Amino acid sequence: VGVVIDDRLAGCAAIHVIPFFERPGARARLVALVVDAEYRRRGIARVLVDHCRNFARRHDATEIEVTSRRTRTEADPFYTGIGFSDVSDQSRRYLIDV
Repeated sequence: VGVVIDDRLAGCAAIHVIPFFERPGARARLVALVVDAEYRRRGIARVLVDHCRNFARRHDATEIEVTSRRTRTEADPFYTGIGFSDVSDQSRRYLIDV
C-alpha cells in the first residue's frame, strides 16, 4: 500500500500473512515500511501500519511481526510508541547462506 502526496510517493508498506501450522489463525509480517525523508514525522508511517493491521485482521492474523536492526535508532521508539512489543529476548534469529 502506498501514500501519494502531490503526485509523489511519500511512503509505502508491504505485509505478508503466514498461516500458523500448529493452531488456527495466522501471523502477519510487516516486510517493508518506508517513508520518504521529506515526509517523515507527519503520521504517514502510522497510517500505513494501521492499514496493514486492518489487512492482517481481514486475513485472520492474530499478530504482526516486524524486525529492525538495532542501529536504526528511530525505529524502536516508533514501533513501541504505536504498541509493538520488543520480544527479541524470547526468540533467536538464524540465517544460512544458500
